[in-house]
Amino acid sequence: MPPEELKKCIGEYHGLIIRSATKVTSEIVGAATNLKVIAGQDRDSTTWTRLCDKKGIVVMNTPGGNT
Repeated sequence: MPPEELKKCIGEYHGLIIRSATKVTSEIVGAATNLKVIAGQDRDSTTWTRLCDKKGIVVMNTPGGNT
């Protein structure tokens, strides 16, 4: 899903599962009004993970989680 499309609908969801091709941004996290957890393989951005910490969103790095 393109980032613009994800940003439009992220407010509906409580969880987001990502893979390395899906990039989370601060804009997406900022639009996430109900999000409780992000799990996946892209925890390389301290900017959006810090915003998650402030919003109480748990971020889990789960390499190999798809196997």
